[in-house]
Formats: sequence, C-alpha cells, structure tokens
Amino acid sequence: MTDVKSPKGFLRALAREGPLGGGNLRAAVMGVNDGLISNFSIVMGVAGGVDSPTIVMLAGIAGLLAGGFSMAAGEYISVGSQRDVYLHQARDDDEDGGGSDSDARLIGSPWGAAFSSFAAFIIGAFVPIAPYLANLGGLSFYLSAALSAAALLAVGGLIAVGSGRSVAWGAARMLLVGSLAAAATYGAGWVVGGVVGGVSD
Repeated sequence: MTDVKSPKGFLRALAREGPLGGGNLRAAVMGVNDGLISNFSIVMGVAGGVDSPTIVMLAGIAGLLAGGFSMAAGEYISVGSQRDVYLHQARDDDEDGGGSDSDARLIGSPWGAAFSSFAAFIIGAFVPIAPYLANLGGLSFYLSAALSAAALLAVGGLIAVGSGRSVAWGAARMLLVGSLAAAATYGAGWVVGGVVGGVSD
C-alpha cells in the first residue's frame, strides 16, 4: 500500500485516483511546464524587441490563450486516438477477449486530459504576465523574470519528487532549461527589434 503521507506517495496516489488519475496527471504536468516555459519565453522575447509593457502584456495573453487551447486540443486528440487504437486491438485480440476496463482507464479520458492540460497551461503561462497585468511599469520585466525563475524551481522540484530524483537536481535543471529558452528568445527579440526599429508606448 502506498504511503500517501509522503510527497512521493501522495503524487503516486493522485496519479491513480481522482481528477488527475488515468493519465491526467501527465497532461497536467506537461501543461504547467509548457505554459510556464513557453510564455516566459514569449514575454522575454517581445520585451527584448519592444519598449512597451502593453504590447508585452498582450503578447503574453495571446500566448496564454493560444497555448492553452492548443494543448487541450492536442491532448484530446492524442488520448482519444490512444483509446481508439487500444479498443480496436482489444476487440481483435482473441486471447484477451477484448482487454480490460482497467487497461483503458490507464490511458485516461480524452476530455479529462484536455481539461487538465488546459487548466495547467493557463496556470503556468499566467506567472510571467502577472506583473504586466498588475501594471507595474518598468518593474514588470524584472518581476516577471524573478517570478518565472521561482516557478521553474518549484515545478522542477515537484517533478523530481514524483520521479524519485533529487529535488535540487530537478529544480536546477528546470531553471537552467527555462532560463536558456527565455534568454535565447530575448536575444532574438533584441536583434529583430533593432532591425525593425523597436516599438514603444
């Protein structure tokens, strides 16, 4: 029996039961991870090219919505296709007599995966744009970077707990990968902004 009192045991129990069971936990983890890194990169990239917090905020909101719906649609199609393939193979399998319901539940619900992915992506993508939504002016850029870095550390550590890896290693890896992506897009935005002549409020 899994010890749900430990962080690792709790995550394993969550992955088997409840709203994050049957593959929905995987969709949620991917969603918050992708939302955080992609929108952090979008915000940094646009901020590197324009001197306009309003434009950065609008780009971040667009990235949040577009990414959320895209992730949800992708998860719905992916999980639905996996279930269709499994059920088709199970019906044609004379030995197993059609497979078991428990096997199908392990794949997950297409709608559950879509919702989990969408909600998690929105949560992750909200972090980088929060300071811009608060209309903090010049501080928005620095607070966005700081909040995103803290969130990367937290998400990386949480994933490490669930996988049995070192929390410090998982947090550091996530911070490094996310920061490199954001730095690359900031640099690209700075170059493009210089070529086309930046935009300001």
